[in-house]
Amino acid sequence: MNDKFQEQGSQEWHELRKRHIGASDAGIILGISPWKTKYQLFEEKLGITYSCETNNLQKYNDMEPAAREHFKNLMGIEVKPKVMFHPKIKYMMASLDGLSEDGKTALEIKCGEATYKLAVAGKVPEHYNAQMQHQMAVLGLKSMFYFCFDGSTGIMLEIERNDDMIELIYREEQDFWNRVQNFDPPALTNKDLVNMDSLEWKQTAFEYINMKALREKYEREEDILKQRLIDLAGSKSCKGGGVQVSRYIRKGNIDYAVIPELQGRDLEIFRKKPLESWRITCQNQ
Repeated sequence: MNDKFQEQGSQEWHELRKRHIGASDAGIILGISPWKTKYQLFEEKLGITYSCETNNLQKYNDMEPAAREHFKNLMGIEVKPKVMFHPKIKYMMASLDGLSEDGKTALEIKCGEATYKLAVAGKVPEHYNAQMQHQMAVLGLKSMFYFCFDGSTGIMLEIERNDDMIELIYREEQDFWNRVQNFDPPALTNKDLVNMDSLEWKQTAFEYINMKALREKYEREEDILKQRLIDLAGSKSCKGGGVQVSRYIRKGNIDYAVIPELQGRDLEIFRKKPLESWRITCQNQ
């Protein structure tokens, strides 16, 4: 594999992450990430939107070499950043902040005041726990180290493998990856919706709701009258009173699933590019 894939933050590494589910995706897919939703991740994997790394995150990433050196001094074990892949699940990968040469010691580094304070109390945020459970699943480890570093000192916790959580991660990540492959977006959550509160928006929404209700009322009445004309026409094409009722027979649709020559063929290569579409739903007031 190209060494650039091992360089976290490189363009090649970002492309690799887009084609796999990484450890930091686990909390998002489980719906426990405070920063990103499953739908946002879905769009990122398809290249519809792109994630931007903040300056704050970059500052923390720049502290990781010092954190690894501090860990080495504490434990006497040298660890290096490493990208690893699940031995059986091809889409599952993990970018380790630190992994020993023998692959038995793994390290997840967090640099931030809030996480440091929690670590002092022996606590790990649930989305970071999901991240490490994903990593242990990829590596086949029974435990790994969670290391919070403030720039000069660190708090280290050993996190045990949770097989029940890993089974949940396997199920949810498989469902998510199937959605990515089939272009089947997950449901939107409230976090995906921008709250609009302007007067213009409210007035337009009010008019839309009223117009939609009026249209649906007349459509129902139209359908009743249409069916009455068809019944009156019997099986004949008719005209009169300013309308024409025409009877047509058309070909049935082709059932491509039963064509022997198409069995086992990947028809996705013939699919056109995705089109943007919008759906407007009226909520109960």
